[in-house]
Amino acid sequence: MQVVETEGNPYELRQDKKLNIENPLYTISDITKMMTMFEQMNSTQITKITDAMINKTEEDITKFEKQNDEWIIKITDAMINKTEEIFTRFEEKNILENGFNVSDLIGS
Repeated sequence: MQVVETEGNPYELRQDKKLNIENPLYTISDITKMMTMFEQMNSTQITKITDAMINKTEEDITKFEKQNDEWIIKITDAMINKTEEIFTRFEEKNILENGFNVSDLIGS
């Protein structure tokens, strides 16, 4: 058996495999199992992260839609108020100039 040191870590060379002398308990099978377990955990985490991103996106879209609806209502209300204000001014001017209400002509 030959012992070599790579980057300060002692290894023994046996059957073309490097095994750590400090912890020779891990076999290729153990490492494969650990890698499989890690991949499964990683897959689960990716799924959780993806789900969280989807939920957050849906939450943001819902929030945006609500804000958008509120802005549409505010803009519509402002337009209605401005239209009423313009109509009132027009009506007042028409009364002064012509002596009758425009609303009498349109039936409102």
